[in-house]
Amino acid sequence: MSENNYRTVSIENWNRKSAFEFYSAYADPFFEVTGPLDFTELYNYCKQNKQSLFLHYLHAALLAANRIPEFKYRFQGKTVVEFDQIYGGSTILKADKSFAFCYFDYYEDAELFCKHAADKLETQKKVDWFEPASDQIDMIHFSTMPWISFTSMKHARNNDPRNAIPKIVFGKYYDDSKGGKLIPLSVEVNHCLMDGYHVGLFFQEVENIFRSYGSRSNS
Repeated sequence: MSENNYRTVSIENWNRKSAFEFYSAYADPFFEVTGPLDFTELYNYCKQNKQSLFLHYLHAALLAANRIPEFKYRFQGKTVVEFDQIYGGSTILKADKSFAFCYFDYYEDAELFCKHAADKLETQKKVDWFEPASDQIDMIHFSTMPWISFTSMKHARNNDPRNAIPKIVFGKYYDDSKGGKLIPLSVEVNHCLMDGYHVGLFFQEVENIFRSYGSRSNS
């Protein structure tokens, strides 16, 4: 991953200063939102073109997060910073049903992202070690639970209220009443740095990216 620049967020001039100070006193400032997204167009595109659903919805979520400043906010000590861009790290299932971590560079172009990510996936599935990138904060932690159409999530945490890395999980997709496809999405974030409004923007942005695949399918 390339060098990533960031800027310091001025707390004094931030319109969320009061909310930031309020939630900074919490021992557990995290909140989680789960809901279904329509990913019919993305599903159809991937099936028609024999593409990886996992990599394409991972890219859509990473692309959406990079478009929303609050999803790029992190703590550096007591300072809040905004990174120029954020990367993706995901749990991946190995052949023996244990899991490993895989880290992906960010590319705005979906096909370029998927090409590089697929190469990393194949390499990482063969490793014998459990190696989380614990010191890297300019990323989002992704996971997928393709066995369950879940309606809520609870993550393991180390009780560090300054951990501001969002945790995003996709679940098992299912058919809706109109013949489309829905997929559960869970987003957990630190309330010090964002609110439900920003999570709502994220859900909308991801779904819009999913729907944009309709024009690619018909092109």
